[in-house]
Amino acid sequence: MSCTLVVEVLKARDILALDPNGRSDPYCIISVDGASEQQQKTEVLSATLEPHWNKSFKFTDTTPPHLWKPDDTMSGGPISHYLRLEMWDHDMLNRDDFMGMLVLPLVGVTTDKELQASWYKLTRSQSKQTITGEIQLKVYYTNISKLPIWTIHRELRSTCASHNFNIPVLCGSKTVEFPGVTEYVELCVKGVFVEISSQRSIAQIFLTNYRLVILCEMNRVRLQQDVGSDLSMWIGLGNIMSVEKTQDDKMVRRITTDGSKQQLDSMTLTIVCHDFRTIKLTFTAMEMSASAQPSCSHYTELGDPVAAVCGNYTELSSQVHTNAIYSSIYFDQKQQRFVNKVHSSVQGDGRLLPPPLKYIGDSLHIRLTHIIANVGDASPSYQFHKKNKENLQITGWDLYNYPRELDRQKVSKEWDLSAANGPDYKICSSYPQLLYFPHSCEDMIIAGSAKFRSKGRLPCLVWVHRNKNFMLRCAQPLIGASGKSSIEDESLIQKALRTSPNKQMIIFDARSVLAAGGNKIMGKGTEDVSRYADCKLVHLNIPNIHHVRESLEQLRVVCHSSANSKWLSSLENTQWLFYISLILKVTVRVRVCVHKSNSSSAAWGYSKQSLQVMHPWCHCSSSCMW
Repeated sequence: MSCTLVVEVLKARDILALDPNGRSDPYCIISVDGASEQQQKTEVLSATLEPHWNKSFKFTDTTPPHLWKPDDTMSGGPISHYLRLEMWDHDMLNRDDFMGMLVLPLVGVTTDKELQASWYKLTRSQSKQTITGEIQLKVYYTNISKLPIWTIHRELRSTCASHNFNIPVLCGSKTVEFPGVTEYVELCVKGVFVEISSQRSIAQIFLTNYRLVILCEMNRVRLQQDVGSDLSMWIGLGNIMSVEKTQDDKMVRRITTDGSKQQLDSMTLTIVCHDFRTIKLTFTAMEMSASAQPSCSHYTELGDPVAAVCGNYTELSSQVHTNAIYSSIYFDQKQQRFVNKVHSSVQGDGRLLPPPLKYIGDSLHIRLTHIIANVGDASPSYQFHKKNKENLQITGWDLYNYPRELDRQKVSKEWDLSAANGPDYKICSSYPQLLYFPHSCEDMIIAGSAKFRSKGRLPCLVWVHRNKNFMLRCAQPLIGASGKSSIEDESLIQKALRTSPNKQMIIFDARSVLAAGGNKIMGKGTEDVSRYADCKLVHLNIPNIHHVRESLEQLRVVCHSSANSKWLSSLENTQWLFYISLILKVTVRVRVCVHKSNSSSAAWGYSKQSLQVMHPWCHCSSSCMW
């Protein structure tokens, strides 16, 4: 079943100014699933930052996901999942400049042409782009009286609950599951080859507004042999680091009945996650020659993933010798599971049409690439919070309760709880509202110390030992090449020293002496201990966070290259183990200093790692949020 998609491009506002005159010459390119043969364009409007097009475009033979039923044929074309709009600035002499894009899931589009037009934020195509502006669209379907209700959203939530994929969250007096009813399916496909950690299976793929859900199925022979494992999983969209597409690969499968070969065109998506998971999804298109067409009984006996794609084997008897086989996904109410409906299609010259899996793979690649480029801009969790905000008992700062934690450590009366940071975080945006400072430390001293520290991160109490030694956390001072100083900062440190039983302090600087000296040129630096009485400065010589991140990325590459004969040498070259051992050594050094030696400490750079070895309780998540 197909219908006509109508896109009314009305106007835009606050778009980028890319021309020397402070304006732009914008125009839009609209397509469905990025198909170039159906692209349509608006006119170019000259010298404006608020263009008004008021133009309507029609895309015929569009098949939304929730209109494709199990008994449909492919006469209406492949399923359409996304509307893609790109805005460009027209240049006469140079290449046109990109101004933003929009990828809109078609599953949410209705047939109500009287629906009020909506504003959509323009987004990036690459993560480092700067995009501003919004565009107003009205999108609806025609040639159909009413859209059916797509129940796959509800069924997927039930399936995820049975796999323990949902997260329980306390909401008032009851527990609700996250993401719950705010989750909806954008794209679904069954019969995809999945490879995870060298294990392979056939899977159903669901892309929602929160995550990518992979539900694997063991084929019949492997189930009988009781081998392999369930590779089903879900991946949060923010956890996806990259997705790469490899097109026009060839897969060859030998037909065991007569020794002939079957060649499959395929396209593979390689998804790399921040948590080191790598998932390969292969979408195939099947081409069979007359000598390579397997029999129906062969499909029932063959124990490889290609056989499993065909779903209901009994329906192949009249089609397998003449038609290409592909499948659509729907939820069988009687079987209470997602199942396939087998379809077929053949060209007039006898060549077989490919199944729609590769088209869906292209749509999935477009959408995931767009999500990666704009991750963090508009979190879908906002919808969950909006629906449950009256009873939801969780906020960011509640995960780490600073006063409660210091009370647990039995902080003495020599330290006062200060509200100087205030409800608006006026001193430091990355510190809690309430902070512990030495007794009689006035707000003037606190504000002056914050101005002297990078990003306002002044010394404040984070750990108190039972022997009354303590740890302060702070950022580097803004000394600069001219050697600036702060009386307020020095006064705060001296007041803290008075609470120490030994009246001595070690200042741990995570950098090397050379790195600290380099920062002086940029207006920062390290403490001048000649101005801080009874303080000793120690450089821990840990590389900066950028080097550690680069090492982590190299480690990721090495872990994915298991075929490398010099794998251990490659692992050593990443320096990851060296960095981790160095951080652990200096962390233990800070711990010993507070626990056994006759001095307190002030640390910055890796103070969170230092806290995690102070006490076993610090290993839990609620203690390490700050």
